[in-house]
Parts: sequence; C-alpha cells; structure tokens
Amino acid sequence: MPYPFSLLASPHRTVSKAFTLSELAVSMGIIGVISLLTVPGVITFVEEAKAKATLKSTLGMVKEVVNNISQNGEFEVASATGNATTDAQALAVLFAKKFKTQKQCLDSAIAGNCCATATMGVGGEQNEPGLVLENGAVISGLNNMPYNGIVIDWNGSAVPNTVGINGDTLHILINTSSVDQGTVYPIRPGEVLPYPGDANLALYNWVMN
Repeated sequence: MPYPFSLLASPHRTVSKAFTLSELAVSMGIIGVISLLTVPGVITFVEEAKAKATLKSTLGMVKEVVNNISQNGEFEVASATGNATTDAQALAVLFAKKFKTQKQCLDSAIAGNCCATATMGVGGEQNEPGLVLENGAVISGLNNMPYNGIVIDWNGSAVPNTVGINGDTLHILINTSSVDQGTVYPIRPGEVLPYPGDANLALYNWVMN
C-alpha cells in the first residue's frame, strides 16, 4: 500500500536549520567586540568603587581617631616623655593603638616597607612613621607634630602612587592637639582637612560625595 501523501510532502511541515560555521563566527566576533568595549569599563567601575570605599572608610577612621586624641589630650601626654626617639614616634604609636594594623613602620613608612616607593609630592611624609591598616590602606607622615600633614594611600604599595583624582593617594591636614594650630592653613583641635591643591581637593570631594 503506498504511503499517504501527507507523510511524504506536507505543505505545513517545518524543517529545523542549524547555524552555519560562518554564522557562528560572526556571532562570536560580535560578542568579542562587545566584551572589548564593556569589560574594561566594568573593571574601571569596580576599581573606582573599591578606591572610594577604602578611602572613605579610612578617612572616617582617621577623623574619629584624631578627634578622640585631641579631646582626651593624649598627644600632649605621649609627646612629653623628653626622649627624642619616643617623641618622634608618639603619634604613630597612638594611631597604632587605635587601628587594627597589618604592619607598623615606626621609623619610616618607606624604610620599613609599609610603602614601596615615594609618591610624587608627598615623599617627605612617607619617610616618616607609617602604618598598614587592616583594609590594606597605608597611613604615613605620623611624626611628632600635632599640626601635621599625613598621607592615605588606599591600595598600599600598588601603582599608580600619585596624589589626586586620578591617583590613589590623599594628602590631609590634622590637628591632634587641644588648641588651634596653623597660620597659613588654620585648623581647629581634632579637625581633619584636605591639603590645598586642585588635584588633592578633587579627590577629597569625590570621596566625600
């Protein structure tokens, strides 16, 4: 018996079609182009978010510690030992007691390998005592002065080691004493301010907003 016509050639029958190699190649090429355009942007976004979060949290902790030291008169007590070496480390020792640290460089942040290299413009601060905090940020410039410029490097020894909005380093002024300090840049007791300079101010404002 011959097969019914409907089984041999139905006008409503559909035939599945697979992608050809050339179509797959074109599709993969499009995906590759999209990845090249979007992945660097995603990485940059993630890095910027990490930088902002680390700088903001570290700056917040510094403000709290500076205010606490000032209100309690701790710096005056710590720096009144009469020993030059101890005096030079007074602020670093106080900070070390109040932060969770990975490493303490009480003589020099650079010499003690808390910093890998000096950052342009703030190398003097990094040659002073410094600390590597639990979050990986490095605080340096912790000498024996109550009116003091200190440096926060959010990613420690990693590049770019530059100050400002396109860098990783923030320069700030602190007053750990119980009296007003400074004439050119006046600062009240327990206060923390951004160090003057367009790039540094831009970074500070970006972190705080």
